[in-house]
Amino acid sequence: MTKCDMVGMCLIGIGDAFPRIISNKVQLIFDNLPSALEQARGGTVARSAYLAQAWPGVPDVPAIRTVPGFESVGFYGIFPAKGHAA
Repeated sequence: MTKCDMVGMCLIGIGDAFPRIISNKVQLIFDNLPSALEQARGGTVARSAYLAQAWPGVPDVPAIRTVPGFESVGFYGIFPAKGHAA
């Protein structure tokens, strides 16, 4: 949508991603608001991406208005360990 040239890579969760972005081994990550916002407010990383829609809890983070048609969808799943009783 933006014509950016990016290469994706698999990381094992955000705990694996933040050290890499802080050390500039990775230049961009997509993260959920709670952990990303705390890192940005703490000055550890620069905030350069924004919410898909305005959120009253963080008025200092603007909504994306420059990428027509942008949509971000998250999914969470929690599963018991193998062998767990139904």
